[in-house]
Amino acid sequence: MGTRARVREALESGRVEVDGVDLVRDRTLVDATCRVRVDGLQVTPLPSEVMCIYHKPAGLLTTMTDPFGRACVGDVVPPAWQGRCGPVGRLDKETTGALVFTDDGALHAAITGAASKRYRLTVQGPVSDEQLRSLEEGVEITRARVSEALRGRFTTAPGVAERCEGGLRLTIWEGRNRQVRRMARAVGLRLTHLHREAVGPIDCPLEVGTLRELTEAEVASLHELGPSRVESDARTAQLLTERCARGGLDPGPGQAGQALE
Repeated sequence: MGTRARVREALESGRVEVDGVDLVRDRTLVDATCRVRVDGLQVTPLPSEVMCIYHKPAGLLTTMTDPFGRACVGDVVPPAWQGRCGPVGRLDKETTGALVFTDDGALHAAITGAASKRYRLTVQGPVSDEQLRSLEEGVEITRARVSEALRGRFTTAPGVAERCEGGLRLTIWEGRNRQVRRMARAVGLRLTHLHREAVGPIDCPLEVGTLRELTEAEVASLHELGPSRVESDARTAQLLTERCARGGLDPGPGQAGQALE
């Protein structure tokens, strides 16, 4: 509805009605069972916590507001959520797909610390076995940051890659700046579109631009992942070890336990 001052102004001017009674001066306890109207319009109470997933279209910045007035994901959430919740992680402006919003710190930690992210990469030309192999083992890419202490290169943690129509699917457990695009470039793929299909066990909504609340079961499945980044490192290390054992791959020194940036 707005700031406290605007709410007080609405109450004092008799614009608020609870269960058919105008509120002016009387103190009234209002709970979720009450029917509240402001200026004749029904007011729907917000949930105690924000937990939803959004199918981000291309062209939006992953930020709640932008000082230059550019279109951003904050434009699509209910106004009452502004200043209350935010997106978990980021998608590039032209990247589409699953983006979680929440004001729950534990859920945020679980997603950033341990949840997998599955992407669909549309590329020009065929994808070779060697390119898939490199993506799964982890590729060496230039650091995004340019400070003296962080200059150089690093090797991404291992993932899961498989061919699909138009390109490939890539599942990773990291969330570095523009990581998937940089991985694709490092192995020589000509990426034409990038779409995030899922965050952990939660698939992206079907319709572009739609926003829906997470179900209790979906929230529980994300919490079960746990908040530990160390645990996610261990999962990727185990994955690489298993793939090396099956395929005779050599992980190389430090590959399985690669430190995060």
